[in-house]
Amino acid sequence: MTRGGDAAADILKAAQGVQVIAHCVNPPGYKDWDRLVLPMIDNTIAAARAVGARILLPGTVYNYGPEAFPLLKANAPQHPISRKGAIRVELEKHLERASREGVPVLIVRAGDFFGGKAAGNSWFNFGLVKPGKPLSSVARPNDPGVAHP
Repeated sequence: MTRGGDAAADILKAAQGVQVIAHCVNPPGYKDWDRLVLPMIDNTIAAARAVGARILLPGTVYNYGPEAFPLLKANAPQHPISRKGAIRVELEKHLERASREGVPVLIVRAGDFFGGKAAGNSWFNFGLVKPGKPLSSVARPNDPGVAHP
């Protein structure tokens, strides 16, 4: 995509010939998150609908309040306690509507289930992928059977 370009057209062009669109985007530094997140997912939904692709969303646990833990279940009610969580709930509602309209959607909710409680110690920060470099491998940051503390 080019700066100042038509995001919807750029996303549609990039989606040509794909079966899955991984929606792994956020505004840089979470700036204007409340204004930009929903149009971003709507552009992805439109592209997926146009090319017949499935949407893959790396989900979060922002959507849930404390009552959903310690054992989060797929059908747990989403009662976020943060602004960011409320936005994620709305984003997933857009995906739910799209799914009812025939757009296949898969949400993989990982949160920070790998690692400890220290800041920066999450599944992504362990270096599953190396930002800014071509993807050559995906690391597994934990030993089998190790869960979130």
